[in-house]
Amino acid sequence: MPNATTQTQFIVLGHGHFASGLISAATFIGGPRANLYAIDFVDGMSDETLAQVLSEYVQTCSADAELVFICDLLGGSPYKVAAPWVLRYPKRCQLVVGVNLGALIDTLLKASKLDAAAAAENLIQASAKYLYTFEAPAPDSATASKAETPADGI
Repeated sequence: MPNATTQTQFIVLGHGHFASGLISAATFIGGPRANLYAIDFVDGMSDETLAQVLSEYVQTCSADAELVFICDLLGGSPYKVAAPWVLRYPKRCQLVVGVNLGALIDTLLKASKLDAAAAAENLIQASAKYLYTFEAPAPDSATASKAETPADGI
């Protein structure tokens, strides 16, 4: 359970404008969140600059804040700069890769009740829950014949 004075912080990192885009969509649907921050890894930015931007943001968080890093791709530069934080502070930092919009919103709505580890687990479970393939139902023979011969003559 998060400390009463600190909320679990969600830091989204990604290539291009993945991070700011994901947060834009999440706040459009669920409203603004003080515990949600985007770091975009844009063209011309080095890994070192990305690491510096992340470090500067983490330093603004309270010393006991729990952090969940959310990255777009396993092994990409955003992942590589977030992973050392998890290695350095395994009790207060988590790293999740490949989160979708539905999972982020689902987790943010529960965030006040989740520590970083539970939030990371929720992101994983919810990401799978919000993946879906829409398929048209197979027409039965009666439906198929009606579809092939429209009644209105068109």
